[in-house]
Amino acid sequence: MNNKAANSSSFEHLIKPGTLGFFNAFECISIFILDKVSDNKPINIFTIFIAVERNNINYNQEYLTSKLIPITEEISMGIIRRFVETENAHQTYIKLCKYTNQKNSDLLDIGLGDEVHLGSMEICPESFVPHDHSIPINSVLKNNTNGSYIIEFFDCDKKFPLDEKNIYDLCEKIYKVIPINLQSLRDRLGNIVFQFPSQIIFPSIRSKLNGQFDPKKLYIDYQIDQRAHDKKYQGIVYNYSDGIVTGFCSKEFTEEQNEIELIGVYNFDKTQLTIQDLNSGLIMYVFSSNGVIEGFSFNMAVNLGMRRKIKNDLIEIKQVDTTLSSPIPQVHKHHTMINKRKYDRRLEDLEKTLSFSQYSDSREKADENLRALKDIRTLINRDSRVERICLWDPYLSADDILNTLFYSEYYNVQMMAISSAHSAKLEKELTQSELDYEKWKTEQFEKLNSSDSLGINLEFRCQHGVFGYKFHDRFLIVCYRDKRCQVWSLGKSLNAIGKEHHIFQLVEHSEYILDAFDRLWTQLSDESCVVWKKGV
Repeated sequence: MNNKAANSSSFEHLIKPGTLGFFNAFECISIFILDKVSDNKPINIFTIFIAVERNNINYNQEYLTSKLIPITEEISMGIIRRFVETENAHQTYIKLCKYTNQKNSDLLDIGLGDEVHLGSMEICPESFVPHDHSIPINSVLKNNTNGSYIIEFFDCDKKFPLDEKNIYDLCEKIYKVIPINLQSLRDRLGNIVFQFPSQIIFPSIRSKLNGQFDPKKLYIDYQIDQRAHDKKYQGIVYNYSDGIVTGFCSKEFTEEQNEIELIGVYNFDKTQLTIQDLNSGLIMYVFSSNGVIEGFSFNMAVNLGMRRKIKNDLIEIKQVDTTLSSPIPQVHKHHTMINKRKYDRRLEDLEKTLSFSQYSDSREKADENLRALKDIRTLINRDSRVERICLWDPYLSADDILNTLFYSEYYNVQMMAISSAHSAKLEKELTQSELDYEKWKTEQFEKLNSSDSLGINLEFRCQHGVFGYKFHDRFLIVCYRDKRCQVWSLGKSLNAIGKEHHIFQLVEHSEYILDAFDRLWTQLSDESCVVWKKGV
């Protein structure tokens, strides 16, 4: 694979009949926005050209959105789909290659009927993307069942007339129309991708021959497009354990065969298979796994003729008996010891970074309460790029805020906190009259107002009555100036943190949690929801 920047010959090499497939056109999907305030020219949000082999191609352009979908009052989104001839796609590719020599954004005709606004582009090297759902860019590719080569033109500006909330809404609306998930791939906004799917060889992998399992062998069944003659392929397998190559095997094969046997790899831990076309030098297929299927079991459920009545439902009671199984491969003692060390080390690393912590598992509760509070203080102070800190806890009180957010060491950092009058604790303390809620508010206000708030920029809101909605989860959200945010699930409310066993951990999908917080925050903008507010 060429590691240099892609050029016109890269396109020609990948599109050549019999190399990756027998392509005769490109399917183009282009997502754009229109801004009424500007020149009304489309702004590219994401465009992909997918090499395809089709009969009876309709080259007419169609809108996948029946009408433009509003994002804001001034901006609307549309999606078009069009098949273009290979040569037309090639000419667009050449134009884009020339465009990347510019340093500024500009208008360019990419063959879809009108010029579009593009950012300043860089071209990425041709790359192979395996069929693996854990690879982020697969969320925007199509027909990637065997893997694909891609050449990507990367928008380095990302200057769109949209704020973060608008971009979130845009990505959600795109996904409702087509299965392109840009929400988790924001760095691809504005990009243009050429995709060349691998469609010559179709392998399947198994670990048994005639029903017999051998942990040192892999078997590959495959079919090759009959039009691809006189080709040689090489299957290469690496096996890794703890970063060490514990097995390796390579074998050449041709279309004359339909099965190969790879010997010398241990069918445990991480196994990676690569199939390479020795004629073109291109990768045709990559398979990676944390262990190929080593055994199987079949559970037979026996109906005992008993039924349990739950309200108006009758539940059949069954006895589960594992009656059929294959021999389970022997797990060597050294595998068990290595895996335990890796687990312990990973847990230790997580605890050091405060990505995962346990409290009150076997320690004094008073000490654990202070330890948990100190960990939160560490998190809100460990990075000087902090821009915003949010606490979301249905039991949150002035005391909790004083124990955490007031320990912020950075001047004028925006801090936001949400509590709830519908939490179990407050519902016991308060009747549902506004007078009692106001009394609680006054107590919280006086406690915060009488504290030293030098350099504090904080607003404390409480969900109550018809404002907002009840919530249960507890989160600490820390946002940074580079638009990155991190979110920790507290596991317990701050008034009880560390006092009994709970787990404090960094969570995924932080943007979604931040968006949910912001939406609730907006719903609590009524003056009656504001408990305390102070700016620098």
